[in-house]
Amino acid sequence: MASFSLEALGSVLHIQTPTEIRDVLKTSLISKISDFEQKYSRFISNNYLAQLNASGEGNIDNEFLLLFDACFQAYHNSLGHFDITLLPLLENMGYGVALQKMEEKIGMDHIKVQWDTIFLQGTQIEFGAIGKGYMIDEIGKTLSPYEDLLINFGGDIWVGNTPKTIGLEDPYDPTRIIGKIRILQMWFASSNGQKRQFHGHHHLVNLKSKMSQDDKISVYVTHPSAMMADLYSTVLFVCPLELSLQLLERTPGLEGLIIGKDGRMYGSKGFGVELV
Repeated sequence: MASFSLEALGSVLHIQTPTEIRDVLKTSLISKISDFEQKYSRFISNNYLAQLNASGEGNIDNEFLLLFDACFQAYHNSLGHFDITLLPLLENMGYGVALQKMEEKIGMDHIKVQWDTIFLQGTQIEFGAIGKGYMIDEIGKTLSPYEDLLINFGGDIWVGNTPKTIGLEDPYDPTRIIGKIRILQMWFASSNGQKRQFHGHHHLVNLKSKMSQDDKISVYVTHPSAMMADLYSTVLFVCPLELSLQLLERTPGLEGLIIGKDGRMYGSKGFGVELV
């Protein structure tokens, strides 16, 4: 086995893969991830996303629709607590690159999609909660023929056809683990408010209160789809705890563990964590 790492989407991507495909695969993945980042990163000026947000309308492709539809479903499932129109709010809170205060028109229901055109109608969007997972799903398609595989994208982990034990990172101390879970052909993702702190806030914002969500410490989830795991680790965190538990129970393929701010743990039956 061989391994390689590269920086992408604000995180470090680390892949363990068969030695004979390392160099070819690395070149291919760098190109694929770079194209996605150049298109959708909200930290890159004048890219596709920036132009779409500035003009308020634009042409969309199947990739965009896949991302948008998943986020729109999560928006409704979360009763509006999760919402990709939060970009101006994040910028105004100091998490971004805007030089001036932005108008906060919040709510995906404002957005209209007609055929291959989207009309933002005063909103501005970002795909930070789903982009990393989507890219891992795309990477997984390339790597699917290979038996022994592990992908670690900033702590979000995919395990291929050989089962592996994954440690649950302590939300307050990344050098410690609080539990272990054994996974196979599954994506593991987590969210916690101790990372990406800025001006007394963190980036996991409840769009109803327009404040960083503070009723839980950490969320850990698994799902066969990297995109869904990435998305719902955020959705479960930004919702009020009671709604988070309901979504964890009724979302197909989703298993997880939620730690409330009082330290109490809420786990789904299929998560299978061994606490340490």
